[in-house]
Amino acid sequence: MLSRLGERCEGSTPEDFENILMTLKAIGNAGRPESAEDILLNCALNQDAPVNMTIASIEALRRLPCDNAITEQLMNIYRDPNVDVEIRIAAYLALMKCPSPDVFKDIADVLKNEVNNQVGSFVWSHMTNAMDSTEPVHGVPQARMMKDALNGMTLREFNFNRLRFSRAWEGSFYNGKERIV
Repeated sequence: MLSRLGERCEGSTPEDFENILMTLKAIGNAGRPESAEDILLNCALNQDAPVNMTIASIEALRRLPCDNAITEQLMNIYRDPNVDVEIRIAAYLALMKCPSPDVFKDIADVLKNEVNNQVGSFVWSHMTNAMDSTEPVHGVPQARMMKDALNGMTLREFNFNRLRFSRAWEGSFYNGKERIV
């Protein structure tokens, strides 16, 4: 299956691109093989690839085990203001699949100087919602880790027009008495 991707997900015909896209989605759904990591990162970093293919490459990493090399490459994509907005947001969401205090600090540091309002608004709203989550399995532990990592740091606010700028919204309710989410 990996041979269909080549080294950097390069194609020359619409059929090539469609096959590469389907292969990326299949790898992402399966979460295997772990040996795909390098090729997926090469595809994500290929600036000549269409945006949807780059996003599919990033999303294909979602079920692979957390790894420092993946985290660093995704952070580099997220940090780069010259990268397409959708790709930067996809990299941010991929980073949130393997959260750590260092990742939260780095994201907050980038947010301080963010020049793109779409990215800033999405990341700010996502992190703000995540810190207020009441979902007990993933939300509360991640919120606690995020608050501890930020250690009282206030996120730069990007509270813009909701109809014009990207936002993330998460709603959760936990009934402790009935143990219902």
